[in-house]
This record gives sequence, C-alpha cells and structure tokens, in this order.
Amino acid sequence: MFIETTEQNHRQTVYIRADRVSGMKVWPIPHSDETRTEVFLAGGPETVMVADSAEALMQRIREELDLRR
Repeated sequence: MFIETTEQNHRQTVYIRADRVSGMKVWPIPHSDETRTEVFLAGGPETVMVADSAEALMQRIREELDLRR
C-alpha cells in the first residue's frame, strides 16, 4: 500500500502510505512551469514535499487503494 515517489529535489526515494494521505497542496516553482506537491499525512503533523504532480500522485493513490478493497 506504499506509493513510491521522489522528494522535491529528485534526489531521494520517498515511500508514502496511501491510506495515510489526508490532503495535498500544490506549490508552483517561481519562473518555471514545474510544481511541487506537499503531501499531508493523517495521524500526525507530518508533511512530505515531493516532485510528482498532485494529479499524478492522487491517481496512483486511488489505484492502490482500489486494489486493496
């Protein structure tokens, strides 16, 4: 049930539990067409900033959660 992604600078792999994601916020990068996504995790005041778009990440989370039902 883990989603593999990369942290915001594309240097380290990050694993996010799909069932812990409680929200996302998109942050635009100034002077660029790129964005970063802040992922809010349920169960604590944790957030993770990742390089994936919120749309792509949400699609992967939906697919993973649907597979487990």
